[in-house]
Amino acid sequence: MGTKTMLEVYLALNHTVELPGPAEVAEYAHHCRAAGLDTPLQGSEDFFRALWLLNQARTGPGATPALPMFLELVAEDLGFRVGPRGSPSLAAAGSGGMPELRVVQLRLEEDGAPSPAPRYRISGACYAYRDGVLKQLSTRDPTEPFARDELVDRGSEVVSEWGEVAPTRRGVTMRFEFLLPWSLLDHAPDLWRVSEYVLGHRFPVVIRSLDRYQNPWMHEPWLERWQHITCAAQPGGASAADDIGWLALADGRAAAPGASSCRWPPLRFRTAEEVSAWLRKHPPLACLGLAFGYDNHDPAAAQAVKQAIVHGVPALLWRRDGGDPSELDSSLRDPSPSFLEHLPVTVHQLRNAAADAPEHDVRRHVSLLWDDPYCVARAQDKSFPGMSSYRPPE
Repeated sequence: MGTKTMLEVYLALNHTVELPGPAEVAEYAHHCRAAGLDTPLQGSEDFFRALWLLNQARTGPGATPALPMFLELVAEDLGFRVGPRGSPSLAAAGSGGMPELRVVQLRLEEDGAPSPAPRYRISGACYAYRDGVLKQLSTRDPTEPFARDELVDRGSEVVSEWGEVAPTRRGVTMRFEFLLPWSLLDHAPDLWRVSEYVLGHRFPVVIRSLDRYQNPWMHEPWLERWQHITCAAQPGGASAADDIGWLALADGRAAAPGASSCRWPPLRFRTAEEVSAWLRKHPPLACLGLAFGYDNHDPAAAQAVKQAIVHGVPALLWRRDGGDPSELDSSLRDPSPSFLEHLPVTVHQLRNAAADAPEHDVRRHVSLLWDDPYCVARAQDKSFPGMSSYRPPE
């Protein structure tokens, strides 16, 4: 949307008796966020406050401002049509051309009754994700069950043979999301391979909680905390890493990073109840860093992560090798994301940069749980308020 067209929209607003209210503003923000644009709104702003915040977020390194798309959506609702939804002018709002996003979701579900040594079936679906709509492009039927120690090799075969999801043209970006049950949240799917490539070097790869995804009773706190992921850029060149709250085990293992600029005081805990109380005390806390290598067989670690998910925390990250968490904190500050919502891309950049680094390099061992409650297909599970709309294949 050019300057002239934006001016025409503003003039049209001057002749509008009833401007969009907070509910409409939240809907426009959702569509902008789904398009990958910087949208520093938290869901309660009135129209003029939203315009002010969006205008403030137009500049900065790597900025992809949402203001043009936001105004275009407003104009459409007011009957002042700027261009067709999904047109180049809309997709390129403020960014020189936003690429099409495809989301590949792979589910690893336990086969049969709970077991000390569960086996897992792998299924999947690939979606085009635009304007908050997931359009199914391809599916992968469930496999035979595999043991945990087979997953990297057999899962790599599944993805490599699923040729329909491979990007065949420029202008397509992809994100791989692995929906994992409690027993598998410490798995490292970024180490899977697709053909000759390590998956996490080629694409952003994130973990999601399958149990929360399927359980409607967990969705309200999840949605509430997610709105704090999409906060305004950090002022004065500060890092979004300052918005990460750190958890450390009180058993002599590594302490949490202690940057003075961190927004949240770290918690050194002994029990899951301490984690639960800390999270209740900080409802805007949306991203946790673990100062320990998360292992599902470590009861204290597993219960802490479970409390985080139950209390709605949508993002967690940790280094799998149990090394110094301060190195992880430092790596997240160079390059430094201005928005927490850039974490999947930031972590992908770290993994890719460390492709040829020594084995002990922290960037080779980063796990990211990134659970976007809006990136959910209605046809897969029970719907809940705020879920993305879904359109089956034509």
